[in-house]
Amino acid sequence: MTNPALTQGDNPPDLSVSLAEIAGLISYVQILVTSCEEVAPESDLIGPVRTIGKHLHEIMERMEACIEQELSSQEGRP
Repeated sequence: MTNPALTQGDNPPDLSVSLAEIAGLISYVQILVTSCEEVAPESDLIGPVRTIGKHLHEIMERMEACIEQELSSQEGRP
């Protein structure tokens, strides 16, 4: 089954920008975790920030899988 968000008409949305933005957010979250660990190792923020980074990474992996699936399904089209 094809994801309808990827097949809007003949021009599916360009998701590469979104992947780059998510990758940037992941980098930012990693910096934030490192900073929290250095400045306030006992901070209650470290756990939630790590969780956010984990979820962003999972979203990026899912988006990449959707793109790969869409590209492979388009290979058979004329």
